Amino acid sequence: MSSPAPTWMNDYLKDDNEPKKAFPVGALGQFAANNSLSHEQVRERVRKGIPPATAEEYLLRVRLEAEGYPSVTTAASSEGEPKRSSRGTEEADRSGPFGERANEPESLPTGHASRSNGRRERPRRDERLISWERHVVSLFRQGRQYINRLEHQLEQHLDGRKIDVASIKKINSWKDNIPALNDGYAWEYLCLGTTVQANRNVAAKMQLDGKEKSLDMRSIQEKNASSASRSTHGRKGVPPVTSIIVLLKPGATYKLFKRHVKWLETSHLTRSKACWLYALMFKLEKPLNGDCASTMRDLARRLLVLEEDAALEDDKNALFSVDILLAVIGQFFNQMNML
Repeated sequence: MSSPAPTWMNDYLKDDNEPKKAFPVGALGQFAANNSLSHEQVRERVRKGIPPATAEEYLLRVRLEAEGYPSVTTAASSEGEPKRSSRGTEEADRSGPFGERANEPESLPTGHASRSNGRRERPRRDERLISWERHVVSLFRQGRQYINRLEHQLEQHLDGRKIDVASIKKINSWKDNIPALNDGYAWEYLCLGTTVQANRNVAAKMQLDGKEKSLDMRSIQEKNASSASRSTHGRKGVPPVTSIIVLLKPGATYKLFKRHVKWLETSHLTRSKACWLYALMFKLEKPLNGDCASTMRDLARRLLVLEEDAALEDDKNALFSVDILLAVIGQFFNQMNML
């Protein structure tokens, strides 16, 4: 059986059609204004369900409620959650991003993937790994600045200003010698010295046409290599020299970068592939657009898979290249946290 409502509440609620104020006013409000309530009185009013008479009483109720909570609370831990690897890292001493190293490969930071309950995890980023990543990003920034200076010098040269530098002469020597952007086979031959993608496409087309019996991979390779050599003027396996990188426009840079990411999906990471990916990222403009960011995250996922394979095979050269590329993707382009 419910207890009868207090007299003041009956008076307050007697007219349902009358707009009600947030706090009661009148005699009760005057009483509250002239008489300060103790904490025990406020608690008693809360237990009886009496609403606060003033804003001051309301704030006091909030404070008393907060005092009732413990100062420290502990969340329940979820059982079966895999723990992160805390494998340590070691400092590296080297002359450049993919150059010769003064120490043995064992001195590199071990940012290698490990398996835990079927999941691939990277080690915790301690101070040494963070310091190493900052060093890598610092070298990468210097490379971008150098490319920007060359582009500025090239623009001045094209404007008719007399700038007699050796780098401009080298750039001009490549102007008519790089393949067309849509010639992916020639770019693969120029950058990597191979025609793997072309060979696969020709072989797949012959199989679809029912010409499996006449399929001769050796003759296909020779034909594709001869065709690509004509497009590159006989140059193959060229490293990403600044003369080529500077000539690429932003749109062309992204398309070539996307090609390299696609080539890496079906192959291992070699030093030449790592160098080209690293150099092409010099020309990628920040902030990345949606397509470029998606391609870079695809590259990061592929690198994590290759990192795991290289760790199992103890391929320290591949791990070295993977660590540098992941450091640039994560710390300069901020894409690792988007995977």
